[in-house]
Amino acid sequence: MNLTELKQDFYKRYSSSDNFLSYSRAGLLCSLLGDISLRHCPSLSCSLSMHVQVYGRKISGEIIKLQTTKSNTCIVFHPGNNLPSQHRSLFEMIERLYRFGIHGAELIFDVSVPDFFNYGKELNAAIFNTLSKIYAISPPIEICSTYNAYPYHALNTLKKGYCTSTPDNRLIPLPLTGFKIVVIQDIQPDKSNREKQLEKGFNILKRIYPHIKSFADISPDQLEYSKNAIKDKTLLNYLRHMVDENERIQAAAEGLKKCSIKSLVNQMNLSEQSIEKLWNPKKQHIFLAKKSLTIDGVLCARSWKNGITAIVSEDNLDYFTDVISYDFENFSGYRPHICIADTFGD
Repeated sequence: MNLTELKQDFYKRYSSSDNFLSYSRAGLLCSLLGDISLRHCPSLSCSLSMHVQVYGRKISGEIIKLQTTKSNTCIVFHPGNNLPSQHRSLFEMIERLYRFGIHGAELIFDVSVPDFFNYGKELNAAIFNTLSKIYAISPPIEICSTYNAYPYHALNTLKKGYCTSTPDNRLIPLPLTGFKIVVIQDIQPDKSNREKQLEKGFNILKRIYPHIKSFADISPDQLEYSKNAIKDKTLLNYLRHMVDENERIQAAAEGLKKCSIKSLVNQMNLSEQSIEKLWNPKKQHIFLAKKSLTIDGVLCARSWKNGITAIVSEDNLDYFTDVISYDFENFSGYRPHICIADTFGD
C-alpha cells in the first residue's frame, strides 16, 4: 500500500480532524552475519524492502487506538490496565512511553512483510517513532525493549544501501549494485533452543569475565580458557561459533568500508561453514545453502532464521529461484517460501 492509499485508509477508519499526521516505517531486519535477534550476540545486519509503515495522530484523552489495514478490529490500549498476552511487548513499550509525555493517539499500520516472518520488532520500532514524532519527544531507544535493544538501535540507524554492526552500531556501506538479497524460508518450524542455550552460556562467561557486555567482548582464547566451566559440548560449540563470528563481522566490515562486497561474500560463506559444523542447523537449511552455491549468479548463501539468505545477481534471479524451488521440493517434498528484496531505509 502506498502512502496516499494508507492515508485514505486512515481517514476511512478514523474521523477527520485538523491534527497533523505523523509517519514512520521500518524494513525487516536481516542478519548477514551473526544474529541481531539473539541477546548479547554481535551481528552485521541490513534492513530489507519488506516493511512496516505507520500513520498516526494525536487525540484527546489517554487511550491509544491501533488498527491494521488487513482487519477492521481496533486494538485499544488503556494506560494502567492489565496487559494482554497478545501484543504484550508492544503494550509494554507504550506503557513506558507514557512516562515521557505521550497521551492519546490513533494509529494505523500496513505490512508488506510476508506472514511467515515475525515482524514484531519492526512494528514496535515504527510505532515508537510515530508516537515520538506526534508528541515531539526523544525517549531513549531502549524504551522499545528492556531485554534486547540491539534490533531497535539498528532499525533507527539503517539507511538504504547500508548495513550496521552491533553492538557498536556502526553504519557501513553495503554495495549491492547488480545484486539482490534472496531470502528462502522452510515452511516447517525450527524448534531449536539456541537462544536459551546462548543466554545460559553468556551468564557462565559473565561470571568469569564480569566486564563483558556481549559475545563481542570475548576472544577465542578466553572462551577456550573457560570451556571447563561450560561442560555442555553443544553449548560450547554454539559459543565457539558466536565468538568466531565476531572476527568475521570485523573482517567483512573492513572490506565494506572500501565499498568492496568481496569481503562480505567470503565471510558469509565462512560463517555458513561454521554454522554447519557448530550450530546444529536443520538439514533443510544445509541443503538450501549448499545447493544455492552450485547455481550460477549466487555469490554466497548463509543460514538465517528458518532458512537462508543469499546474494544473487539480478541477471540470474529467475533461474535461481526456479532451480532452488524445484530442487528443494524434490529434497523435502514441499516448496519453500522465497522473497527477493533490496535494502531499505530513509
